Amino acid sequence: DELVAPGVPPAPGAVTESNGLMLAGAASSLGATATLAAPVADAPAAIAEALLTVQADLVLLLAGTSRGRDDHAAAVLSELGVVTTHGVAARPGHPVVLARIGTTAVIGVPGYPLSAACTFQRFALPLLARLTGRAVPARLRCVLAADVTARPGAETTVPVRLVRTPDGHVRAVPLPRRAAATRGLATADALLVMPSGTLRLGAG
Repeated sequence: DELVAPGVPPAPGAVTESNGLMLAGAASSLGATATLAAPVADAPAAIAEALLTVQADLVLLLAGTSRGRDDHAAAVLSELGVVTTHGVAARPGHPVVLARIGTTAVIGVPGYPLSAACTFQRFALPLLARLTGRAVPARLRCVLAADVTARPGAETTVPVRLVRTPDGHVRAVPLPRRAAATRGLATADALLVMPSGTLRLGAG
């Protein structure tokens, strides 16, 4: 209900829709054909109608995946198909929904920008790489420029900026990682994944 199209001045309480553009671009970069649908109201019937009109190998349903009053993604997906997972031990992005409607895979993507990006990397990217025959982006060995910490009991993803040093090493500079913030995500070159149980990685 609060989303407005890019270029439209948001009224108080409104938010510019950016996750769709971000994830459509990410999917396109893997060779997929991405179709961006218009936002629909926070109403189960409207969400169900939108899902049933989409024809795709993979659908990313953006926002509404948590457990608040207006979060209907899991309930609608369970009515239309099969929900296999609602919530994972990963931050940001823990309220993800993994589902299937017929033969179509559906990922319910949390609405915060960093959560959406991390969810795409964890779940959509491997699936799209398999569907398109593309390789998953390579991992890079680098030197951590500052300490990073994580909460217990969850895989943690940290956006980082990569800087090449005169001696040929690559330094990873941790960036802000509030799930709702876009600054760290917009300036990131890569994502650092800390496995569950790793509570701290020290500089160097």
